Amino acid sequence: MVEAEVLSLKNPVFCAYLISSCFLVVKMILLAFFTGYKRAVHKVYLSPEDADFNKGQVKTHDEVERVRRAHLNDLENIPIFWTSAFAYLWTKPSITVACFLYFGFVLRLSQVV
Repeated sequence: MVEAEVLSLKNPVFCAYLISSCFLVVKMILLAFFTGYKRAVHKVYLSPEDADFNKGQVKTHDEVERVRRAHLNDLENIPIFWTSAFAYLWTKPSITVACFLYFGFVLRLSQVV
């Protein structure tokens, strides 16, 4: 395949890559907001300035830490997925195998929280 054909919306493998990437971006954004929400609910903050401003404390809380670790896990794994999945596009994979791998990764990361 020529470069234009690989990175075309007519290529179903590229479409699968884009869809799975969009799901992962949305998940990362939601986890960032959810971490902030949990911090606000439990009045647990990272810096003394935030704690003073919001009348909270600088400490840890199990629920906040769980969501924060899930977000950190995404920040570690999703960029690797983007890189390796993009490189995989150039191997001319079958649509079935590519969808299985792409959406399998998305489903695996979806069940973290």
